[in-house]
Amino acid sequence: TGKPKCMVQGAGGVLINHLKELILSTDLNRSDVIIYITAPSWMMWNWLISSLAVGATVFLYDGNPLYPDPLRMFELIEKYKISIFGTSASYIHHLMGIGAKPTEKYDLSSLREISQTASTLSPEGFEYVYRDIKKDLYFNSISGGTDFNGCFACALPILPVYSGELQVKSLGIVPKTLSL
Repeated sequence: TGKPKCMVQGAGGVLINHLKELILSTDLNRSDVIIYITAPSWMMWNWLISSLAVGATVFLYDGNPLYPDPLRMFELIEKYKISIFGTSASYIHHLMGIGAKPTEKYDLSSLREISQTASTLSPEGFEYVYRDIKKDLYFNSISGGTDFNGCFACALPILPVYSGELQVKSLGIVPKTLSL
């Protein structure tokens, strides 16, 4: 957010960091089809494209995820057997606000994970995902930054998920809060 920032990392730094996050935190593997609502101007684009280094299939969507229908992403998940869906808190909150129930309209059997980032998701948002999107999936919330092109708080599939909480600090990252 804010003014554009440059990203400075040593050779292999960004890709190695993304592989750590994708394999350990996202549990991404070669058989996965992953989509993330993102644009090339956001660091999540780089993160998504790094999925290719794992051997996963990257599904790209160009356009507004709410057009022509707010449930367009779930139509794509069903049609193309997408297994990992990355989205934002605002998208989930929008679906909540309109009372959308994708689980009643689409076959989401291929979907095994939803990853959320970009802003804070309310505890009600977590509950909505499990109630109205899919109850038997791994839902996680991650947080990161453009500055280092990675996550400072990640998911960990072997731990429980608690509504409104990030699961763990990212391996090798030491987040600190400074008062200036």
